[in-house]
Amino acid sequence: MKSYRSLLESVHGNICGREDIEWSNFWYDRANGEDVRRILLVGDSTSRMVRSRLAKELNEPVDLLGTSSGLHDSLFCSQVDAFFECGRRYDAVFIQLGNHSRVNDDGETYQTEDYDRFGRDLRALITFLQQYSDRIILETVFFCVKPLGKISSWIERTFRIKLEEYDEDINSNSRQKNLMIRQVAQELGVELLDVNATMMNSNYMRIDHIHFERRAVHAIVKIMSGQLQTPYHNNKSVKVR
Repeated sequence: MKSYRSLLESVHGNICGREDIEWSNFWYDRANGEDVRRILLVGDSTSRMVRSRLAKELNEPVDLLGTSSGLHDSLFCSQVDAFFECGRRYDAVFIQLGNHSRVNDDGETYQTEDYDRFGRDLRALITFLQQYSDRIILETVFFCVKPLGKISSWIERTFRIKLEEYDEDINSNSRQKNLMIRQVAQELGVELLDVNATMMNSNYMRIDHIHFERRAVHAIVKIMSGQLQTPYHNNKSVKVR
C-alpha cells in the first residue's frame, strides 16, 4: 500500500497556513464487529453532522475521518496514516473537503495556483483511497451564510422564512473549490454528489454559518443513501444535483 504522503508533490507544516484551532476526529463504528458492509466519510464537521443518522438509515457502520486540516498539511498526512492503520476496506467513501483551509501556506488569500494545488492534492487523496475502496463519491462543499441577529433568527425559526444572506467573502473560495471538485470527479471518473446545489435550492434552515437544522440533516442523509443505491460502474462519472 502506498502512503498518502508519498502521493503528494510536497507537504507543508507552516503554522501561518493553519486555522487558530486545528482538530481531528476519528470514528470507527462497530469497531468490534466484522460487518459485511462499511461506509467511510472523509470530511469535517459537516460530515460529522450526518454520520450517525446515515448509519441508522443504512443500518450499517459508518466510519468518520474528520479533520480541519488542509490536504497537504503535515497534520492531515499524519491523520490519514493513523486512521488507516486498521486497514479496513469500504464499500464506498464520501469525500467532502474544502470548507476549512481557506488561506494558502503563507496565510494569504487563495490564488489560481492554490486552487490548482487543491485539485492535485484531491487527486492524490482519491488515488490513496482507491486502495481501500472501489467506490469514491465526491461531494461539493456547502456555501456559508452570514450570522443572523437574535430577532432575525427568531423570525426564521418561528415562521420558517429564510432570511439568510450568503457570505461571499467565504463562498468565493468555496465556489472555486467546487469547480475544482467537479473537474477532478470528471477527470478521474468518480461520482459527484452536488449536495450544495440541492441545499441551496431548499427551504431548510441553518443553525449557524454552515451547519443545518435536524430535518435538513435527514434530507442530506436521504440523498447520500439514495446515491449508494444508484447502480455504479467503475470509471464512470455520475453527476447529481
